[in-house]
Amino acid sequence: MGGALASLYAMKYAGRINKVVLISPGITISSGYIVKHALQHNLVQTLFIQAGKQTLKARMRNHFHQPDNFSDYYDKATRQTGREGFWRSLISTIVNYPEDLLSVLHYYPEGSPRPLIVWGEDDAITAFSDCAQVVEALGAALFSLADASHAVHYEYPDIVNARIVDYLG
Repeated sequence: MGGALASLYAMKYAGRINKVVLISPGITISSGYIVKHALQHNLVQTLFIQAGKQTLKARMRNHFHQPDNFSDYYDKATRQTGREGFWRSLISTIVNYPEDLLSVLHYYPEGSPRPLIVWGEDDAITAFSDCAQVVEALGAALFSLADASHAVHYEYPDIVNARIVDYLG
């Protein structure tokens, strides 16, 4: 959800930043009204965290085009997502996230930084098929990689880092 948060920040504080890079942004994902409101209750949060840990573990292989090449990622990601703060942050983001962020971003102010969006064309987490809508809403530049998934920056760090450095100039 970092892409969504960074986009909202760029809208609100356009004068404070010059450039924005979004990697596989989940801008078109919606949690739904019922989930947002249910997650305001402690019991539902506890159940969400337990189910979320299992779901995330099962879907982690989808972060890569060739998941067997990145066995170290699973240990690192599990350590990060095993922290209580990770889940509390995720819940807070879902609860406070605009219901239809894409329509909000259509009001992305003139003069706001035009993001560079880096996206893997085989992304099974935040669908690459949504990129045209996101690029249009933000007036962004798209840098996509074939044979890459959600963790495109992890799969192709040299290529992605070079493109980001070039964009940041």
